[in-house]
Amino acid sequence: MFFKILFLLKILKFINWINVSGKKKKYPKVIQLPLTNKCNSKCVMCNVWKMSNSNEMTIDEFAKYMKDPLFKKVNSVGINGGEPSLIPNLEKYAEKILALPSIRSLNIISNGFNKNILKQIRSIYVLSKEKGVHFHVSISLDGYEDVHNKIRRIPNAFKKVTYVIDELHTNKEKYCDSLEVACTVMQQNVDYLIELDTYAKQKNYNMTYRLAVSNKRIGSEKIFSKYSVLAEEKCIQTAKEFFYTKYKQSQRVREKYKYFLIFHYLGFRIPKRLFACPWQDSGVTINARGELFYCAVESKMIGSLRHSIGKNIFFKDENIKYRQELIKNYCDHCIHYVFRPNRKSLLIILNNIFHEKYYPVWYKLKAKFL
Repeated sequence: MFFKILFLLKILKFINWINVSGKKKKYPKVIQLPLTNKCNSKCVMCNVWKMSNSNEMTIDEFAKYMKDPLFKKVNSVGINGGEPSLIPNLEKYAEKILALPSIRSLNIISNGFNKNILKQIRSIYVLSKEKGVHFHVSISLDGYEDVHNKIRRIPNAFKKVTYVIDELHTNKEKYCDSLEVACTVMQQNVDYLIELDTYAKQKNYNMTYRLAVSNKRIGSEKIFSKYSVLAEEKCIQTAKEFFYTKYKQSQRVREKYKYFLIFHYLGFRIPKRLFACPWQDSGVTINARGELFYCAVESKMIGSLRHSIGKNIFFKDENIKYRQELIKNYCDHCIHYVFRPNRKSLLIILNNIFHEKYYPVWYKLKAKFL
């Protein structure tokens, strides 16, 4: 009981108590930054490798955009793609990000196929340390051996990525402040997650799991039924069992809460989110051509930094109204980012803890006397 109370107290520290409408004109604090559409993978859950990578931002353009007053309060930036390691001067882009006045953390997501990412990460880490900025690296691994190869549709994908992961894991102090190995859960790997999780535990990886979602930016909404566990009833049940197991096994409060809420989300015929997302009112996405979006996965393009000042685009009344409609009509059914839980989720997890403790007692009494 003591540990359950401690768990709840920790939850209260980071719960999101305020419902977000999207109408407030707050400066963004988080940027999702897909710097290129170029990709050396052909993933079953993504179409970005089919998209054009022409006319992408030059380093001079990017440097100019990072000085836009819209980004003066940004404290966290996530670099992704496409595949960021395919940008030859990636370190130069990182340098411009690290010049943001309020930056405190920088994250990068890679498929780990290109060994050059090690050199790039190492250089970015040096720059980050000079600025006192936390540098986090996430490498994608969606299955053990051939499962990963089939999902990524690249020969020797597993061998390539585990080489990079092992180097980062063994010599983390040279590359980053924190490292995670991230699995996207989908139809193609849901039956093999235990195998991957066992492998990760043997290697002592910091392994994390999330659901594959529809993402307009990378064209995955067009193939949603081909990869999402939500499109197959048997996959939903398997995913529920896996995430509940992760919930029970997790020791860290945030991770434990995240897996419980994903498990709970999968229990709805029409899934409903129970956690806040920074893109609802304090996040912005900038794509490889300098175009701005609110939501990282669903938003339409709201303007281009090539044609207007970011502040004017982001706070335009017409766009704010669109963001409110997006939150009202879409956010409740999305699970792309699992960050701070909301008030309703606290009641649900309290109810779950109560049932776990007292339902066996009630069942025994019911069996004995009824």
